[in-house]
Amino acid sequence: CVAFGHGAQSGRPVRCVQFWATDESGTPSLTNTVLTPTIDRTRGDALPVIEYVGNIDCSGLAQSNRLTVHFAAYPWIGDTNSVLDTSDGRNAFPSMQAAPQPHFLDRLNNYPVQIAVVAPTGLDSAGKVVSASLFAPGSPPPAFATIGAAAVAIADTNEALYGNAMRDNGAGIVYLQAGNYLYGSPSIASLNYPKTWLTVTPFPGITRAQVQITNAFNSVANTLSPLTHISNCTFLCTNTTALIGQTDFLWLDHCFFSSNSTLPTMIDSVTNWYVTQCTIQDVPQGLLPAGSRNSNIRLIRGNDLSGLAHDWFASTVLGNTRSSGTNSTAKMDWTSLTSHEAPSYPIIAFNKLMCENGFAGGDIGKISKIGGFMRITNGAALVQNIIEQVSESQNAVRTLSVGDSSANFADTNNSDNVFCWNNTIVGQRANWLENAGTPAVNAQRGNATLLNNIFDNLNSKDDLDYTPNGARTGNWAVMFGVGSQANTDLDPANMDGGWHWSFMGLNCYSNKNMAGTGPTSVWATCFNFVDRECGTLQTNGVAPGNGDYHLRSSSPLWQLKTQWVLPYDLDGNPRGANDPPGVFALPSAKACSIQGPMFASNNFSVAFQSQTGSTYYLEYVADVTSSLWQSVANIGGNGSTQTLADPSPFDSNRFYRIRISSP
Repeated sequence: CVAFGHGAQSGRPVRCVQFWATDESGTPSLTNTVLTPTIDRTRGDALPVIEYVGNIDCSGLAQSNRLTVHFAAYPWIGDTNSVLDTSDGRNAFPSMQAAPQPHFLDRLNNYPVQIAVVAPTGLDSAGKVVSASLFAPGSPPPAFATIGAAAVAIADTNEALYGNAMRDNGAGIVYLQAGNYLYGSPSIASLNYPKTWLTVTPFPGITRAQVQITNAFNSVANTLSPLTHISNCTFLCTNTTALIGQTDFLWLDHCFFSSNSTLPTMIDSVTNWYVTQCTIQDVPQGLLPAGSRNSNIRLIRGNDLSGLAHDWFASTVLGNTRSSGTNSTAKMDWTSLTSHEAPSYPIIAFNKLMCENGFAGGDIGKISKIGGFMRITNGAALVQNIIEQVSESQNAVRTLSVGDSSANFADTNNSDNVFCWNNTIVGQRANWLENAGTPAVNAQRGNATLLNNIFDNLNSKDDLDYTPNGARTGNWAVMFGVGSQANTDLDPANMDGGWHWSFMGLNCYSNKNMAGTGPTSVWATCFNFVDRECGTLQTNGVAPGNGDYHLRSSSPLWQLKTQWVLPYDLDGNPRGANDPPGVFALPSAKACSIQGPMFASNNFSVAFQSQTGSTYYLEYVADVTSSLWQSVANIGGNGSTQTLADPSPFDSNRFYRIRISSP
């Protein structure tokens, strides 16, 4: 569970989270109370995700039951009515609101996994299904020709083993041999609703690049299971019809999506879908709902989004990275007219969105909007994200817009309970809880917290700047800095500034109308980042991007008194009470991308991407258990690829490392 709450302290975003499960008779498990969030590094996220992890003892629950798994998140401040509890009956799975999760308990393996193999040389009439206990990669069963036929055969096998009530393909695995495939089948027979996922994945030993799904079988027969899990496959996306559709739950995991897509809608009429740990060069529809059914994307987690030129749905967006931006003017967006459920608690956290290049108009990130499209009913959290705008236009796309209003719309439920913590948002302005108030607009802006953020330019329009509104004048939550601590606002004179706060808040760093433009101007060097490569308004071109936004030890931001609300920074380093604002707690990531190593002619060498201001040391030990590392060579980083070498190692074994000193 990822959770944030009012009053966060001591590196704990909420006081605690409790986890438990009940079986079909209502028998509960023991309750596990988790006080401290952690990072589960087994997930393979692109960036570390901080979450509360609860293990549940199911030994007292009924075998072969559908379980209902609950959590209750307790804030630091409040009574029992302040607890977010999924067992209170308000919300049912899979609501965008906090809801219980269904699981299937089979600890005695009474419902064993069934396996089918699909190959380009297979025959649907000759394919066989075997139990996982009998499956051997060296002697696999006869293969099917189509994924759909294999999915139906798994359901037939379950029916033969367990009766008509088990005619489903849950707990099935379809292994794909190397080759190109059509998604779906000539016909999918009627199946019962499965208890768990049908997984489609490469055959053991086959890589993701060797398994390519290029098109759908036809425009209607592209269903495999109501719960379909596709793992580690390549989608070439040359489809001429919607590739995946007409299913309740779709989980795309560790897949690769190419950028040569030709169809505007690839995933159509999928009621609920999840995208985790994928590499997405592009999907023409974006990571957005599509189709006639109420289509909702529930989770975008741990993906490499480099090259994605379209918007994505701001529901729960965790641990993603993008190293090459686009010219699209909106990213965190759900203004699509397609039918979908609006997020109630959108969480955008632990993401790194680099090289954003929107020349003018719109927002890279937007949370809530006037009218009926973007509605948050309970609150939102933007926590520990980097957003880097590289356009040098003075009126380039805003990096962030939280709250929006206009004299043309009456909007009374817009931006309450928004948490914005430990973000680094540079290269352009951010708008915080804007309210261009008129008597017709009573937009709410209550109970927001703006903590520990690095902004180049922070704006906030309020009815102090417009016609006074009786419901808004004297709104202490926005313009007077209540709920704001340890934030920055350099407000460069050429960066469309002017909407200043009356008081920024406690321990903030503010300088109105800081003069100068270009990378050597005062404001562009003030924060003293390790390598600032975002827009600095030097030209109307594009800055290099992919900067390093760790703070040098000489940065003035180390002196700000922040609130300790998170246990780790974006590198996964532990946080403490004396951290600076922004996403990083330490001056350097203390890591580098190695492009070697090589050993030839008794010479060991390793190439790596260096960072300006750091020094790199090649060190070794003769025994991997030793702690006495000896230095061989060192070199100063200059931002380019460099090489360190050991020209004449005389030991029979040497274990090497690269040690990095921070700038």
